[in-house]
Parts: sequence; C-alpha cells; structure tokens
Amino acid sequence: MTLHLKGLHCLGYESAVKFALLKVPGVESATVSAKTQSALVALCREKAPREADLRAVVKKAGYELLKVEAASKPEGKEADGGESPKKG
Repeated sequence: MTLHLKGLHCLGYESAVKFALLKVPGVESATVSAKTQSALVALCREKAPREADLRAVVKKAGYELLKVEAASKPEGKEADGGESPKKG
C-alpha cells in the first residue's frame, strides 16, 4: 500500500518515518521517499494494521498521513497469489 504524506521535505527524516512504521504490528517493510512524500508499505496478510494505527505513528513522527492507497494486485493474479480463472 502507498501512504501519501504531508510535510516530509527532508531526506534526513525518511528513516524516522520508516522506523516508526516498522514498529506497527503487521507492517513487514517500509520504503519512504521525501521526493514523492510517500511511503510504500508491505503488510502482513494475516494481521494487517488498521489505518488509524498507521496515521497515529506518522503523526507522532511529525507528519500527516493524507491518503492511503491500497496496493493493486497484478493483472491475472488473485489476492492469494494464484492465477485467476480463465474466462471463455
């Protein structure tokens, strides 16, 4: 999923946001970019965190979470990673 952030202008603070996100149960990895003011977050499928939890840690780190975009699954793949049924 992609988190769109507000106020992250300095490269030096990317790691602060990254490590804050990694402390949230259910977050497996995080890549933060000041250039795009966003964070790409991989979630645990069994226990994904609530948006409110992500919003809270971003705020505690000094930034605002503007928008959360769910990751789109690759075309032809099901959410469980298997192939989608063929039509026709």
